[in-house]
Formats: sequence, C-alpha cells, structure tokens
Amino acid sequence: MLIAVWVFFFANSASALTISPALFDLEMSPGEKSVKEIVLFNETNQSLNLAAITENFESGRNNVPKFLGKTDKTGAAYWITPREPQITIASGERKKIILDIAAPLDAEPGGHYAALFWTEATSDSNGIKTFNRLGSLFLFKVKGNIKEELKIIDFTAKKDNGQVKIFLNLENSGTVHSQPVGQVKIFNLRRQQIAVLPINPLKQKILPQSRRNFEFNWQLENGSWGNLFIEAKFFYGDNKIIDSERLKIWLWPAKLGQYAAGGAAILLLLFVIGKLTKKRKK
Repeated sequence: MLIAVWVFFFANSASALTISPALFDLEMSPGEKSVKEIVLFNETNQSLNLAAITENFESGRNNVPKFLGKTDKTGAAYWITPREPQITIASGERKKIILDIAAPLDAEPGGHYAALFWTEATSDSNGIKTFNRLGSLFLFKVKGNIKEELKIIDFTAKKDNGQVKIFLNLENSGTVHSQPVGQVKIFNLRRQQIAVLPINPLKQKILPQSRRNFEFNWQLENGSWGNLFIEAKFFYGDNKIIDSERLKIWLWPAKLGQYAAGGAAILLLLFVIGKLTKKRKK
C-alpha cells in the first residue's frame, strides 16, 4: 500500500504532475511542531491551478488506502498546513511548498495517518467536471505509551512448476505502523543452508489492525529431491524478534514418474517373458 512513488496521471495533460517526496514517516511528541518541504513538478504542456486538500486515511481492502476526508476533527489531516494552499504552476516549472506540521498537545500516542492532495478541476466537451489529484502520504508516530505487535497469521510453502512458493502473512495488532525486515532461510536434507530470501526488501509498512502477505519464489535446481526445511525470522519495532515454525516440504525427483513407469514396464515385460519361457519348457 505504501509505495515509494505516489503519482497520479492527469488524463487531459500531455504528461504528468509529480510530487516529491511521496511519503513522510514522522516521529513526533505531543505539541511538537515541524517544518517540511515538498516539490511539485509540472510535466504537462499547460499551466495548472491547484488547491491543497488534506484527508485522514486508514488501511483498506488489499492494503489500498481508504481515505476518510476530514470528518474526524482530531485526525492527522488537521496537523498539516501548506503555507500556499492554492497555487498556479507553469508548464515545466518546479515549485517548492513549505508545510507547517503540528501535533496537538492532546495527540494520543501511536500511529496517525493523513494525505495531502493537490487537486485540479477540468471540464470535458460536455461541461462535466472531473478532479485530478496527486498526493503525499503522512505517517505520524506520536511518542508515548505505544504498542508494537506483529504476529504470524500464516506461513506455508508448496512446490509449483519448478519453484518453491512461500507465503508469509503478518498481522499488525499494535497501535502504530510497523516495518518488518528479516530473512527466509531454506535448508536441504542434511540441514545445510542453501538459500536466503529477504523479507520486505521494499520496506513496506503495515498499518495498525491490518495484514500484509509476503510471497517468495525460489527456483529449484535440476535434480532437486528430498526434504527441504524452511524457516522465517524477522525484526520490527524496538528490536523485537519473531521466529516462525520450521516448515518441511518433500520434493520428488522431477522424472520420478517416468522412472516408475519405465520400471513397471520392464517388470511386466520380464513377467511375460518368464511365463512364455515356462510354457515352452513344458
């Protein structure tokens, strides 16, 4: 959900309007103030008149942000104030916007989430207005008595078309977003480590009360067979560690079925020859 680049393309423009940075991950104390800067780049062939809008958001279905508007007066959408809430940006221009950030004195410890959008209204030939927008996401971590807790919901593996597919499903039951890092390790029949796969190399966040599934694909070598043992270990928060259970998956040789069929055919042939030989002797 929290991707590194957050770009919304304008359908009626030659190219796109982009913003940098697309993601702010801020740790603040209640009552603390900060000043940040964003840069808007107009890659279109026309001037754009833009207005700033802030919205609260939470993790939605399939980790897609669910934007909630500004109905919650205590939400983080009210913590972000652009010094220029309305701007005109010429074609090819880069414009810096200063943001005043302020966490209220009564801000509750934990995670708070908001987005800052820049919107432009356009009209088609029928006079129907559409609103294009691009935005930055703000992840606030308010210091205090917070709860950091990730747990493994599911950890499975299976062989599929010459690969071992591994699935690790994590749930954040804490009060602040979390960024797990770690490794999935694969061992052979002799307990020798044969592969290491990084967990969350894109540094994705898991918001509170949401889940994220990580998938790993490991290509089997020709002739691989026997038991494979798979385990996961990851870190999050303040040096918290979680070890998974050890999975075991049995690999049959790729041509075992052919060998078995061939062996059965040979045995059948020998049986028939033996029967015929006995009849001739009689």
